[in-house]
Amino acid sequence: MEGSRTSPLVITLPEYERIFRVVYGVVKGAGLNPAYACAHLSACAAYILNKYYKVPGKIVAGAAFLAVTDGPTPTVAAIGDIREGQPYSDQECFHVWVQTPTYAFDFQAPILGETAAGKMNGVAVPPRMFQRLLEEDCNGDYRRAGDFALFPNQELIAHFNEVLFEGSLLTDMVSIIDAWFRKPPKPIKEAVQVMDPKEGAKLFHLAPVRLSGSWSTP
Repeated sequence: MEGSRTSPLVITLPEYERIFRVVYGVVKGAGLNPAYACAHLSACAAYILNKYYKVPGKIVAGAAFLAVTDGPTPTVAAIGDIREGQPYSDQECFHVWVQTPTYAFDFQAPILGETAAGKMNGVAVPPRMFQRLLEEDCNGDYRRAGDFALFPNQELIAHFNEVLFEGSLLTDMVSIIDAWFRKPPKPIKEAVQVMDPKEGAKLFHLAPVRLSGSWSTP
């Protein structure tokens, strides 16, 4: 559901879409599935926000919920779980997003329909931007499409801030981003070729997904 906003955007929809398409391409080109590699995807997006937009985004892990339909009982996409009536997340059941002191960004939102497909009972989820004020969190009181609730898990945050920097994968991803990313309205290549010392030349392609709007509530 597209609605009016009560605050200015930190980044525009074209900027968000450009970031999403690049980090998707980098993550997929590295051999990971973007629909399930939220930690790497969010870490790459946080890097772009910090370096290219001076937005102090940090990765946050936990459970995340988003209403994707209207009505008395909206369909809620859950990445994480509800156990004994409470939001739950652990190292096997979690989501990772990007957060500033005032905003939450989820760069996996455009492919949420694929990420949460097993829990959606066939409900289609449109490819939309998720950039929301933290104060708009509904704390589980879902009434309409766009209502969301985030439940950070400090143990998971510490875990991912450690494991993501093990090895060279994230460093390699950042190098590809710097060689590829350009801020709109500058043009960007649909694909870049990177030489891998073990595998030779590899092509990284922008995500084919284009956004149809943003998640917001009136």
